[in-house]
Amino acid sequence: MLVEVLDQPDLPILANINVGHATPRCIVPLGIPAQVDAEEQVIRFDYT
Repeated sequence: MLVEVLDQPDLPILANINVGHATPRCIVPLGIPAQVDAEEQVIRFDYT
């Protein structure tokens, strides 16, 4: 099942994201829709 999920070329895989206790700290809200832009290397949250 893992190979099936990771074998999707349009699915970005995020790595080395400083969240939680790492510095610099970044808060990732739960239950908020988000968009990942792999080319710009940003995560945008939709708070509306």
